[in-house]
Amino acid sequence: MNRAMLTLATTLSLACSASDLAKGGQFDTAAGVAEADEDATASGPARLRVDILPSGDSAYLPQSFVYDLQTTDPYSLLGSLSVDLEPSRTLAGRVTAFEAAPFSDVSVPGTTTSPFLGRLSVTAPEGLARRSVDVDDGSFEVQLPAATDYRLAIQPADSALQPFVVLEPFDLTESDTDFLLELGFGSPVHGRVVQSDGSPAPGVTEVWLEDGRTGLAGPRVATDIEGNFMLRAFEGEHRLVAQGSERSTIPRVSAPVTVVGGDATRVDLDLGFVDIVEAGGRVVDADGRGLYQATIRFTSLELDEAAGQIVVEDDADSDGDFELDILPGLWQVEVIPPFDSDGTLGPVRLDDVVVDGAGVDMGTLSLPERRVVSGLVEAPDGGSPGVVTVVARELGFDHYVYTTVSDSTGRFELAVPDVPVEVAYLPSRTRQTVTWVEYREGMASRETIVLSNGIDVQGLVDTPTGPSVAALVDIVDADTGRSYGTALTDDDGRFELRVALDERGGWLQPGAGDTGI
Repeated sequence: MNRAMLTLATTLSLACSASDLAKGGQFDTAAGVAEADEDATASGPARLRVDILPSGDSAYLPQSFVYDLQTTDPYSLLGSLSVDLEPSRTLAGRVTAFEAAPFSDVSVPGTTTSPFLGRLSVTAPEGLARRSVDVDDGSFEVQLPAATDYRLAIQPADSALQPFVVLEPFDLTESDTDFLLELGFGSPVHGRVVQSDGSPAPGVTEVWLEDGRTGLAGPRVATDIEGNFMLRAFEGEHRLVAQGSERSTIPRVSAPVTVVGGDATRVDLDLGFVDIVEAGGRVVDADGRGLYQATIRFTSLELDEAAGQIVVEDDADSDGDFELDILPGLWQVEVIPPFDSDGTLGPVRLDDVVVDGAGVDMGTLSLPERRVVSGLVEAPDGGSPGVVTVVARELGFDHYVYTTVSDSTGRFELAVPDVPVEVAYLPSRTRQTVTWVEYREGMASRETIVLSNGIDVQGLVDTPTGPSVAALVDIVDADTGRSYGTALTDDDGRFELRVALDERGGWLQPGAGDTGI
């Protein structure tokens, strides 16, 4: 039996991993063949992730495998990529805690044992393996692939009564159906969220803790009318965060917190002065008609009197009019049309909008029409690639996606907003590779994209009981999440596909030739 006894004196040793998002190539937006930024191309992806999704009748769960391309030779890795799926393990048991009562006393209360009520989540830091379950009587059961690097998060329904805790790394190499986790009391973290003059915030404020090593967030509690709050956590490094409820003008503020086992920790958060003013205006289409349900989003760049940062948004009414509460300061404003795959409008962004003590009248905001761009996709030999699917995704705003399909010669037209986008060119022929292009000044027109032969990836997906048949294999950039190729395993568990990687492990850009592998 694996018994985890957590008491007030327990010190939790947590690990974390953080990685910078790898940036894609920068491309010339003029007509002609796209040219990659040399620095971005040279760096390539830091890590490659292989996602395996077994067939629906498989006894194995989806799993991911991450490879560091700075220390792994892409030739040897991708020439014969062997993946062994881990069998599923069962984690089942019970979570208990000591009821923290009376609520008004931040000292350690009595010793009444109560079953845990909340949510239990077991996740891998990266990849597909994860399970969450709601717990209402302390009992739980989850199944996951065997692994040694999970995070186990215990998130109580009321974190003023029971502690929030994260265990990492959490090993699950063998089934454990008699797991007992006794949370104890945790340590109180309490204080007030107030303005600089000591008065409470003008509205409902939510407060929560984020684990200092993993960034995982605990449940939220609302302050009382005087701005008081209380949470419970285990000793270690955390971040205390306060923010207004949805559509509130109370900014997000935070402070680091060091919790010492058994001791109450007081932290007061200062909001500055929350001086509410009004922003209004009207959103129209290219013909001057009011645009119903357009989203207006204000993101603070600098607040005059208030602390922290805030995002406030609302939807336009049936006449395109909007009014929302806001704070004096410098703002970025985004106006986003409702998504419609057959629509004609694109979003617009206004930087450095000044809001003073009298508020701001945005006037009439006219959304621009999408541009129709044309292009040509060619095979590596300069010939026709056959039918190619073109998928463009906004970089920012609400990340809307726009798609089209080329004709058999690779020619296409696509209506997209004139905003930064990333575009995936997805060939239908197996000897060509998925090619990604990032357009930071908007998608270029009359451009020729030459696909690359890339690298021929061959591999095997195996299990302790035999090969994994009809499993989906997805080759992904671990840092950006971009997929560069998929394949299905055959009756022997083998697969083959081509991905746009060069011999150094860098992603190939449009126009690159065969690597010779």
